Amino acid sequence: MIGGGVLHECLADTGVQEVISIVRTPGTVRHPKLREIVHVDFMDFGAIASKAFTRIDAAFFCLGVSSSGMSEADYTRVTSDITLAAAQALLQASPEATFVYVSGAGADSTERSRTMWARVRGRAENALLQLPLKTFILRPALVRPMYGIASRTASYRRFYAVAAPLLPLLQRLFPQWVTTTEVLGRAMLELARHGASRRVLESRDINLVGLSDREATPNKTANSPASGRPALSAMAGIALIAAVGALAFAYTAGWLSPRRLTPVRMVDALSRRGGDPVGHRRNHAKGVCFTGEFASNGAGAALSSAPMLAAGRYAVIGRFAIATGNPQAPDATGRVRSMALRIVAPGHEEWRTGMNNSPVFVVSTPQAFYEMTRAQEIDPATGKADPRALQRFFSTHPESAPFAAWARSAPWTASYADQTYNSLNAFYFVDRVGRSHLVRWSMEPTTQESPVPPSSLVTLGPNFLEEDLTRRLAREPLRWHFIVTLAASSDPATDATRAWPTDRQRIDLGTLSVQRAVDEADGPCRDYNFDPTVLPAGIRPSADPLLAARSSSYARSFDLREAEAASYRRHPSSRGPVP
Repeated sequence: MIGGGVLHECLADTGVQEVISIVRTPGTVRHPKLREIVHVDFMDFGAIASKAFTRIDAAFFCLGVSSSGMSEADYTRVTSDITLAAAQALLQASPEATFVYVSGAGADSTERSRTMWARVRGRAENALLQLPLKTFILRPALVRPMYGIASRTASYRRFYAVAAPLLPLLQRLFPQWVTTTEVLGRAMLELARHGASRRVLESRDINLVGLSDREATPNKTANSPASGRPALSAMAGIALIAAVGALAFAYTAGWLSPRRLTPVRMVDALSRRGGDPVGHRRNHAKGVCFTGEFASNGAGAALSSAPMLAAGRYAVIGRFAIATGNPQAPDATGRVRSMALRIVAPGHEEWRTGMNNSPVFVVSTPQAFYEMTRAQEIDPATGKADPRALQRFFSTHPESAPFAAWARSAPWTASYADQTYNSLNAFYFVDRVGRSHLVRWSMEPTTQESPVPPSSLVTLGPNFLEEDLTRRLAREPLRWHFIVTLAASSDPATDATRAWPTDRQRIDLGTLSVQRAVDEADGPCRDYNFDPTVLPAGIRPSADPLLAARSSSYARSFDLREAEAASYRRHPSSRGPVP
């Protein structure tokens, strides 16, 4: 039913040039832009990858079965393993494509539910979000079929026959639980075109995204969709054979081995480095919010169609922080400082980015970052980390040498204002004719760097960075040049430990102005997740595995601190409010 609804919306949208339906048996739908591929072995898409997954912009995975009467192992194999096979085929053939997967309401991202399907869904969702794909997961609850679409499962057909008169009313009364096949399909198309600020969407979010698409094109009907949307070169509806109901959706596929790294394990490790992180971010836990604006000079518009690169001024919410798991850590312990931004264009498209003041990252893979984090765990017996553990880590990870050299030799300062902040990961700027440009970006300060001996930092007090920021902003705004660096063909796209040569082309995109700081307890940045894969049209993530790991781990951390909000009171801290 879900697959049929999605197929209907794809065929009805004039912005979609081609729909590729991969099925086990021939379907009954015929349409000029529908190309059907019959493929029996859904565990292996290699034989059809070249004709099914290349030169496409999006893949919609809607296969599902009921968990009734199935063991956990069988349910995982039938649904999750197939999804993984499709996702990996897409990753190999079209790594910049968008992957949209229909999961289901009730999926438990903690992976601890006593209910089998909820536990497996959550585990699978966590795993899928680690893949280096631009992925969105939909969690619909009750889906109202439209335009004569019906489930293939007899029990669900009987349910919808009885409930049909009530479903429109239920949809109005409970939008957090009820959506339609039309809205679900439109939401998936909207995600493929423009993305969203969240990677996991519940029914209410699905309705907001799907209905916003319809409101943006008010003349659209099921048989006469509106034109004027950016065309997608091909829209692949993968495995559109779903027979799913309110509580029997397929789960997301992924790395399901318990020994594989998951966001839960990553965030759990980040939480064991000392201090009390409850209610706070699990990394870069100590920080301060700020507001300001980005004044784009228009120089980036030739490289990217992102709306905030057109000449103009765009609102910014941001955060300065130190890389620690302890929200009460003295500022002198924060060797790495960070700047996070949320830039919003008039059409509500967002660009979120998190940058560090180091010129390279410490590791190149999520697994290595996890191992380094484990090496920093606090021993309950001593209250301290074992210094030998971190030494052992660096001795076995030579790729970390450039970061270690920077940490030893770079000057310390007593301010956020005089630091350069770097994206570290690479991204693609996509221009208006579809050409991709591999880039990294940096924020370069107009404030002159003022080195301070590390030994003197401890005399400045535990919160000298925030206090310095307050004093400076009381006098005038602080400014950074937004610099983008274009890669050469030999520059790495997926290794954040390797700096690009300094002779690469650099373009000044405009000026970031930080105007006001606000204590995080009541600040505007508190409830934002600075996921670096939340990007506007015109910017895409690279295949750097750190990006997918950051996104999924940030989401896990966000879920935890939202649940723990009572432990982080929405009042100024004991340090007092920041003007």
